[in-house]
Amino acid sequence: EILIGLVGSEMCIETGAIAWLDGQYNGCHFPVDPGKEVIIGRDPSVSNIVIDGKYTTVSKRHCGIRFDPFSGLYTVTDYSSNGTYINGGTKLQPHTPLQLQPNTVVSIGKGSNSFRLN
Repeated sequence: EILIGLVGSEMCIETGAIAWLDGQYNGCHFPVDPGKEVIIGRDPSVSNIVIDGKYTTVSKRHCGIRFDPFSGLYTVTDYSSNGTYINGGTKLQPHTPLQLQPNTVVSIGKGSNSFRLN
């Protein structure tokens, strides 16, 4: 359910979130603000969520996530060399944005880090 409304004269739009299921950020939640892409990877100069270098199968700029509050869908783009996977198996096509439903599980770096689109 998308919550959009007015508070005073300000419009309130729901943000998305990702919930880490394992790996470095196991148990953590991160917001995905509408209109902004969250980049996950090992390089702090290009990534919003930085993965430790010990996860060598995670690329410097591994994937990007956007949230559309009007449709309630997420868009995930794989920028990696090792792949981004959904729901335990389907590999995303590199550099091809794919719209995904909430509750989809995304794995990066050979499954060493995975999260759910909330």
